[in-house]
Amino acid sequence: MSHTPPALLTLQEKIKDCTAMVGVVGLGYLGLPFAVEKAKVGFRLLGIEQNPRRAEQAAILIREILLKLIENSLKSPS
Repeated sequence: MSHTPPALLTLQEKIKDCTAMVGVVGLGYLGLPFAVEKAKVGFRLLGIEQNPRRAEQAAILIREILLKLIENSLKSPS
């Protein structure tokens, strides 16, 4: 008989309902697009980037993309 640890069940549920926090280390060519896609579907993000300029640029870009998605969803007929 297999026993699934309670912490794993909790994590699976949080992934299923997009309430888990996604951590992305490095917001460059791979990390930034990954972070954007996770944000689009509703996950909270924690981005870790050692370059302060790149971190700020990534935060601005993610914010702009999400705001455009919100604007577009408000404009589209239900």
